[in-house]
Amino acid sequence: MSRTIALPQGTDIRLSIRPPYHLVVVAPSPLTANLDDLLSKPRVIGMFTFDPGVTWPDRSGCAYASVYLAAGHPICLQFDELTDALACRERLAKQAAA
Repeated sequence: MSRTIALPQGTDIRLSIRPPYHLVVVAPSPLTANLDDLLSKPRVIGMFTFDPGVTWPDRSGCAYASVYLAAGHPICLQFDELTDALACRERLAKQAAA
């Protein structure tokens, strides 16, 4: 199992702050990573939560997140700390740009 989340071509990644949580929303094309849009219709959304200080899913979390995205479903990564969410979003953005 990999320590990366496989991002389909055209994946949209956004930070969404919903106190008390900081969310990194990842949506495969043609969806957008706008949480309000994603929640406006019934759909499957993979939700991943993290302990404080953890900025990235473990191998099984990466595998599950990759499967959700490959199936066309968005994922949401929930963090208590903004710095952890920003670190995750930056890592995903760099991966998407490569």
